[in-house]
Amino acid sequence: MKTILSIVLSLNLLGAVSTPINGELNNGNTDTGLVLNSQSALLLDYNSGEVLYEKNSNDKLKPASMTKMMGLYLVMESLENEVIKLEDKVMCSLEASQIGGSQIYLKENEEMSIDDLIKSVCIASANDAMYLLGEVVGGSNDSFVSMMNDKCKEFELTNTNFTNVMGFDDDNHYSCSFDMGVIAYNLLKDYGDLILKYSSMTESYLREDTSNPFWLVNTNKLLGDYEGMDGLKTGYTHEAGYCLTATSKKDNLRLIAVTMNASTIKERSNDIKSLLNYGYRNFKSVKVFSKNDLLLKVEFKNSKNDLDNVYIKEDIYITLPIKESNDSFEYTYTLEKDSAPLLVDERVGTIEIYNSMGMQFNGELIVGEEVERINWFEYFWIIFRTMFA
Repeated sequence: MKTILSIVLSLNLLGAVSTPINGELNNGNTDTGLVLNSQSALLLDYNSGEVLYEKNSNDKLKPASMTKMMGLYLVMESLENEVIKLEDKVMCSLEASQIGGSQIYLKENEEMSIDDLIKSVCIASANDAMYLLGEVVGGSNDSFVSMMNDKCKEFELTNTNFTNVMGFDDDNHYSCSFDMGVIAYNLLKDYGDLILKYSSMTESYLREDTSNPFWLVNTNKLLGDYEGMDGLKTGYTHEAGYCLTATSKKDNLRLIAVTMNASTIKERSNDIKSLLNYGYRNFKSVKVFSKNDLLLKVEFKNSKNDLDNVYIKEDIYITLPIKESNDSFEYTYTLEKDSAPLLVDERVGTIEIYNSMGMQFNGELIVGEEVERINWFEYFWIIFRTMFA
């Protein structure tokens, strides 16, 4: 296959270090000016999934109710696979009704929709709602916990193990701020629209059509207090301290911040604000390609056309240091298909973009029009024309 146009923009890399989401971390970013009270912290760039700042991010600590992010991921996955539906109503078990802690006071045999249960977990961190969702998705709570740990292996989380779905303290129930950041990243990447619909609610109601409506108030007090904040999950137990995995978006730059084991809610909130402020002060999001931009022309085997257009599938944003030129990036592409026929909007390859810090951003390449396969008559006619031209 011959490609017409093969470009790699070049630049001088500045030598700054960023860490891929599954990579090793170097502890102690001492040049940031950040002073945090939490024992462990992380700042993640959502566009690339790479670490912008970390403090003791591999330390194994109690994650408290941030545990529920993994449970929510599995619930969203079941919705995607149509195992359950938001409108489904499920009956509360005796075990779920007796969980205790933060709850919506489900009664045994009470029916509630999947939608309301998810809302209860995301807004009020309801243990009974999370336990019931685990039973519905996993068949039993023990099975659901096994599913959570299997997903940890899939995400390559090496410092996390769950023993329950609520985040109750247990010697064998632990995680770290890096792993919490990875879970949040995957939750947003795969199910961001739905999860943020719930986690951005400051308040809501359950049982509205009954004589005993229940008011849900979001445990994330930064909602409405920090610009762009729209999630994600708080946590607190006596041993875990105050924890929070938060996400916010400003000017197309989405950041994920994690703090673990702060002494007070105020310290937790201040540390999250410090992390996010550091990110927005030092980095920016830049659109480098727009949806349907023509990237190159390709001679596909057996195509009726001499050349066919290959386009960018979706807008692509990259993260750059705030003072850096917007064109400080390089890109390369890979074509995965080399012959006709191809359908309209069919994926034919990928594009990889790198900023001056070596952070990678990915996009998909598609054909904008149907690439029809040449038939035998047309093939011999081309040969004939070539021979006698």
